[in-house]
Amino acid sequence: MALRVTLFASELEFYALVAGPLMAHGIEVLWREEGGLALADLEHMEKGQVVLWRTPQGIRAWDARYWVFLTRKDDPTSLARALLRGQTGLALRPGERVLWEAMGRLGSLRTAHLAQATGMQGHQVRFHLRGLRQKFGLCDLNLLRLARHSYRLLTAGWEGLEKRREVG
Repeated sequence: MALRVTLFASELEFYALVAGPLMAHGIEVLWREEGGLALADLEHMEKGQVVLWRTPQGIRAWDARYWVFLTRKDDPTSLARALLRGQTGLALRPGERVLWEAMGRLGSLRTAHLAQATGMQGHQVRFHLRGLRQKFGLCDLNLLRLARHSYRLLTAGWEGLEKRREVG
């Protein structure tokens, strides 16, 4: 096996949806064990470097370390290509990246707070927030949780989260 990943997920059905295409590309997939690149569903996102969630078309994968989607058109096989060859999906536009960082830092979706933190006008914040909501397709609570997780990885790095997990 060229690559090993661990999937932290509650549902075995979700594991099967992700593991099948990955194993077909020669990626070893472990379920809730330590070892390899950590993938996690929304419920276990704190354990994952890559966060996955279901969509009507399949799964969406967000690399919380590098702030890029790893799936294209929510196709699970595109996740395998991204992990093996670096072929990623959508990236955030510059304004969305600034807003994403502010959401993670502040823990807020309030337009006034985000405008003050980013220096954007209210209408710009609303425009970029609408783009983020469309790209992620998550409810506001999960969107905010994922932004906070991504920001923690940006500031503390994966090693910092590993140490925090060991202590806590």
